[in-house]
Amino acid sequence: MADEPKKDGLKTSDRFFLSVATVVIGILVAALVIWGAYSLITKVFAQDIKTNTSAGSTLPIAVMQSSSTGSTALHKKLDPSSVPGYFRVVGSCNWEFKEAKCVTPRTGPGTSYKEASITGIPFGSPYKLRNDQMLYGTGSFVDAEGETWAQIDPKMTPLVYPGRIKDRYWYISADYLVSEPINESTNGSGKTIRVNVTQQVGYAMSGSILIKSFFVSTGRIGLETPVGTFATFEKYPLKSMEAPLFAGEGGEQYTLFSPFSMAFARKNAKIYLHAEYWHNRLGHQMSHGCINLSFDDAKWLYEWAPLGTPVIVKY
Repeated sequence: MADEPKKDGLKTSDRFFLSVATVVIGILVAALVIWGAYSLITKVFAQDIKTNTSAGSTLPIAVMQSSSTGSTALHKKLDPSSVPGYFRVVGSCNWEFKEAKCVTPRTGPGTSYKEASITGIPFGSPYKLRNDQMLYGTGSFVDAEGETWAQIDPKMTPLVYPGRIKDRYWYISADYLVSEPINESTNGSGKTIRVNVTQQVGYAMSGSILIKSFFVSTGRIGLETPVGTFATFEKYPLKSMEAPLFAGEGGEQYTLFSPFSMAFARKNAKIYLHAEYWHNRLGHQMSHGCINLSFDDAKWLYEWAPLGTPVIVKY
C-alpha cells in the first residue's frame, strides 16, 4: 500500500526520518553546550590553580590569601610539622651538574639575596645543589611574592673545615624540596647486611631469607673497602664528608653531605654505608672506602637496620 501523505504534506517515512534528524541535532547541540561550559570552567580555574607536577612525593600545597588584591593563589608551602626535619633536593641538576639548571641556596629568603658558597671546592662558588642531596631544615619564610623558602642549617653536622661555609643559614625555595621523614626500626633480630665486593651487590637478610638486594659501589683500587665481619656502631641521617681528610694534606678538595650514613668499620677513618649523589656508577668500585648506595636504597636500609646490625663484606 502506498505511503499516503498526511495533512502536513509529509509521508509517514519522511516524518520518521525528520524525527530522527531532530533528535540527533538536539544531542549535538547539547554536547556543544556542555563542552563549551567545560572549556570555560577549566580556563578560569587554570588561571588560579598551578598543579604541582614534581616527581615523587611533594611538599603540601596551601592556599595563601593576597592582602593587596583579595584573590587567592596556590603556593607550595612547608608543612609546619616537617620543620625541623630533613628534605631531599628535587628538580635540580644531576650528579655531573647537567640535565637541568642547578639550584643554588641563597643567603636569605628570596632571589634578591646573594647565592651561598662553599669556598675551596670545585663548583662551590656559588654552591650548586644536586638531585638527591639531603639537607636539614630548621624553619620557613614566605617572601613578598608568596614563595616559601626553607631555612637550612648547613652546619648541623660537624665539619672538618667549618670555615668553608661562611653563612650561618642557607635558604632554598620549597619548589625544590621534598620532606623526608625517617622511621627507624628498633628490631634487629636476625638482620644482617651482606656486601659482595666482586658483584658490587648488597643484600639485606633476615636469617637465611633475602629481604632486599641492591647495587653498591665499594672502594676503588688503592682505597678498597675492608672485608670481614663488622657491625654498625654509628648512624647519622646526614653526615658531612670532606677532603682532604686531615688539614694540610693535598689531593682532592670536597665537602659532601651524605644521607643515611651508618658507620660499620674503621680503617684510616670510619667506613660508612651511605647514599651518594655525586656519581651514577653504582655496580662499580667508585668510593674512597665507604659503601655507596642509591638514595632510596640507603634510606630503606637505614630505617630497616638498627645499631649493632652485622655487616659482612666479602669477595
